[in-house]
Amino acid sequence: EWGVAADGSERQRESVRVKERAMGEEEATRDFYEVLGVSRSATDDEIRSAYKKGAIRWHPDKNRHQEDLAAEKFKELSTAYAVLSDAAMRRKYDLNGLEGLEEVDLSKVEIDISSLGTMGNVVASLFSQLGVLNVKSRVSQSVLDSAGSRDLKTTELKFNDPISSTVRKNSAHFYKVQVTREDVESGFCVFCKSPSSRFKVLLFHKGESRGEEVSDIKIQEDSTLLGKQGNVAGIFFFDFPTYSLGQPPSTIATAKDPEAALFRRLETLEPRDTCSIQPGEHVFAVYGDNFLKSSTYTIELLRQGGYKEETR
Repeated sequence: EWGVAADGSERQRESVRVKERAMGEEEATRDFYEVLGVSRSATDDEIRSAYKKGAIRWHPDKNRHQEDLAAEKFKELSTAYAVLSDAAMRRKYDLNGLEGLEEVDLSKVEIDISSLGTMGNVVASLFSQLGVLNVKSRVSQSVLDSAGSRDLKTTELKFNDPISSTVRKNSAHFYKVQVTREDVESGFCVFCKSPSSRFKVLLFHKGESRGEEVSDIKIQEDSTLLGKQGNVAGIFFFDFPTYSLGQPPSTIATAKDPEAALFRRLETLEPRDTCSIQPGEHVFAVYGDNFLKSSTYTIELLRQGGYKEETR
């Protein structure tokens, strides 16, 4: 089998088969309904149920002899579920297939873990154990609803006055930030770090729809593990571009091929999302993205010069 020695282990053969499948998948992606094993008329509940069954089937505890295959299968399942569980993306996919999703980066799909109920913990376990780091959790609808509420409770975040707290999984702490024209012109950032917890930093935009006040996410930054610094994320309004690295490969992948793992992570380097910001009051949030437990963090508002000193 492609040069595998006669006495090669079954794991080696499985690794070859995975590579062969990956080569084939580059040429053609399987139908998402086929991946989940549901019909094109499947209801949301049927799609959710199929995804749960797939997650159990490819749990790492049941696939210790074929870890690579399990990781590939779970990525495939998660991508299919992310598309078909989102009404807008499913509509586009049904009409035009993958061509209808050309503007969607399928390597960065998001899943609402909270919608899976208690099964969300199993899915979260798969994210971490299999190193499926390109699939992200989606901000829960309850947090989005809270952000649009007129009774939203916020904590004021001031320059150089860090706040430490703990946010529950799939929940958010909201912060009110008041900036002047001088702050905007000199540059500033909202920077957050955690010793061991995953989180998101969000900037909300408020507007009106049909006479009602609504709020949506203007910028979202997912935390990234940076060695001894722990998990970090920030939203930057500087006079120069900033870049972020994706999550590091799993410990399994790194142990197998450290050099390949390094280059794989360097490929995730990309410019951060940015936008213009006006003087006035703005709402930011820290979202608990640790899947299985609460997230402990420290958030601070820093001027451009202060951030340089802090990171130095």
